[in-house]
Amino acid sequence: MICYFGRKNFLFASIVGLISAVILLLIPWESLRGEAFWDLEVYRQNFLSGLPLLERHHIDSAWAFFINEGVWDVFIRWLLADIGLPVETVFSTITLLMLFVFSRFIFIRHGVLGVLLIVNPLVIDLAFSQLRMAFALSLFIIAIELKKVSTKWVLLILSTFVHTALILFVGIFFLCSYFTKSSKFRSFFNNSPLLFSVIIACCVTLTIGPLRDIILGFLGDRRINYQAESSSILYASFWFFYGIVFVASIKKKIIFDTSILMAVIWVFVFLLSTLLGIYGIRFLSASFPFIVSAMLVFAGIGVKKADNFKISPGDIVLEIFKVRFVFSWMLISFFVIYSFFQWDYWIL
Repeated sequence: MICYFGRKNFLFASIVGLISAVILLLIPWESLRGEAFWDLEVYRQNFLSGLPLLERHHIDSAWAFFINEGVWDVFIRWLLADIGLPVETVFSTITLLMLFVFSRFIFIRHGVLGVLLIVNPLVIDLAFSQLRMAFALSLFIIAIELKKVSTKWVLLILSTFVHTALILFVGIFFLCSYFTKSSKFRSFFNNSPLLFSVIIACCVTLTIGPLRDIILGFLGDRRINYQAESSSILYASFWFFYGIVFVASIKKKIIFDTSILMAVIWVFVFLLSTLLGIYGIRFLSASFPFIVSAMLVFAGIGVKKADNFKISPGDIVLEIFKVRFVFSWMLISFFVIYSFFQWDYWIL
């Protein structure tokens, strides 16, 4: 079944996304997990008793304001002090916004099944704990869905001021968009989505890995000494299979749209980061709706209606006995099993 909702169904898709987000928001995740969200506690203490960013750091230029992600601190403190909202209300609203944006994005493309698949510990931790990234990603996804160019640019730029990691997401979005639209640009990669994805993923991995401290030191970023552990090979094993399915699909000459290319690039970034001992799981959780969408597209379950990527019910019937189709459904099955173990580890 092809699940695509156009402008006429905007309200319906939004209602489903909001209902999904509210249900997830009302679940007592901290009680189920048996411990508080660590990042959430840090944010709570910072805004309740910490000094404002402009007082903690010497902000004397637009660049200093940008590199210290000043929009986040100023905006939240404005909501708390000037508007008078309780801190828990502000945090819950950001969580609700991200869950709504993620749910609506995936529902438009794949229906209810897609929404169920994004209910994952990585997404829950992102939405309830990593609030700054959650807010920035919400702005980013809203922006790439918009048709109005001026508003799109404002939100994309604003997202980078909330969290500088969004520079990578915005950059990859434009590269992928250009790749799907420009035959001249594609020719630099031999018209190969696989080659394009691998090269971009390698560049990003170098940026967040071996070149990270050099770049941050040059920019004067405060996180130059921040270290985090990489994921284990065992944890990443499912994502290696995901990559294999993508490579098999590319060999069948399937052409992907922008969101699918972004998904594969971020999976490759995570895999390369794991092999090199670099912390990369945050990029996996941040790109989760794109990743789930790509996985469902591999299996022909509800795809976005795009000029460069179309699957009809007849095409799906013809694909049933092909290797790619079998691999795709194996991928979904393994993903469900993998998610079960994630929940078991996360809760217990």
